[in-house]
Amino acid sequence: MIWKTVSLEELTTKRAICYGVLKPGERQTDGVPLLRVKDINQNVVDTSDIYEITEELSAEFKRSVLNGGEVLISVQGTVGRVALCPPEFKGANVSRTIAIIEPDERVNRSYLRYWLLSITDKLPIRGATRASLNIGDIRKLQIPLPPLPEQERIVAKLDAAFAEIDEAIEVASNKEKNAEKLFENYLSNIFQTNNQDWKSDNLENITSKIGSGATPRGGQASYKKDGISLIRSMNVHDMYFKYKNLAKIDNEQASKLSNVTVQENDILLNITGASVARCCLVERDVLPARVNQHVLIIRVKIEIVIPKFIVYGLISKPYKDKLLTVGNSGGATRQAITKTQIEDFIFYYPKSKEEQNNLITKLDSVYLHTQNLAEIYKKQIKQHVQLKLAILYQELQSSEAA
Repeated sequence: MIWKTVSLEELTTKRAICYGVLKPGERQTDGVPLLRVKDINQNVVDTSDIYEITEELSAEFKRSVLNGGEVLISVQGTVGRVALCPPEFKGANVSRTIAIIEPDERVNRSYLRYWLLSITDKLPIRGATRASLNIGDIRKLQIPLPPLPEQERIVAKLDAAFAEIDEAIEVASNKEKNAEKLFENYLSNIFQTNNQDWKSDNLENITSKIGSGATPRGGQASYKKDGISLIRSMNVHDMYFKYKNLAKIDNEQASKLSNVTVQENDILLNITGASVARCCLVERDVLPARVNQHVLIIRVKIEIVIPKFIVYGLISKPYKDKLLTVGNSGGATRQAITKTQIEDFIFYYPKSKEEQNNLITKLDSVYLHTQNLAEIYKKQIKQHVQLKLAILYQELQSSEAA
């Protein structure tokens, strides 16, 4: 029997399908929970970092206050994340980046959630720079509507299959975290600051340059398609450089930042915001380059210390904790580290460059091994997720055609 198809708009309650809060305002400590796209993870609501808004703002958007059990779908940025609202979030709200779908009694809500997941690659997404899903387009979506007992049978079958796969995903995820932890522990053991035979000095004495740059006038609108690299904090990660969204500036813009010309073997350190204290060596193929005001150049005197040894040290837990403490020392809401604080920062290192090299070789080996292990587990997780999608498509499509 071929199932009839019905638009979502025909299957929804009086509230129909709606967006949530437009501007959440300042985060509250004892307010109304606000679900955001980041909270919809692996098709469930992740409660680890829930934003809260004022009761007055929630009341202003009372149309989108949750009753519990609604189907939620992300409609901006990362489009197509789907979850059921847990009962405990009754009275909470959702952000503008999430649409609420509240179907009537003809639809099993878990069936609707699974069906939306099965068509995420077919959603009518708009926008070239920022993806979005229009509320009108959601209402027009045509959903196959089998009888309720058949919907329940499909949900039970998918629940059972997904439970086994989710268990396998959790095992692989834990193994990935353990692989990364192995390197972190090995690194921490080396850079415990009780190495009595190591020399200690502040970074100013073992560097020839410490300095950050600026953003060219006009901000992002002034960036070029080609030209000289402008390194921003989003490019700097612990132990690796991220090429995505690497900005470019022209010669005239670069000349105004000539005091922060990046050289080979320079260390890049993020000094503001959520990514403060992330650190890596600059990649040769990024040069010529400048840095903006959120990234600090640390140019080491290589006759004293090998730059990569400094990087390994700064990303180790003992030093990372100290850097983060420095970043919070001003009591400001936004973390920031100043040039002076880095100049005064005490660093321990072996006097012998041969010993430095030996330690770098060991660290490189352990880092590569643990990264390879982590990559294996990431691939396993990806394969498990693909299996879930395959089962989802097969069940819904074969049942629909039956």
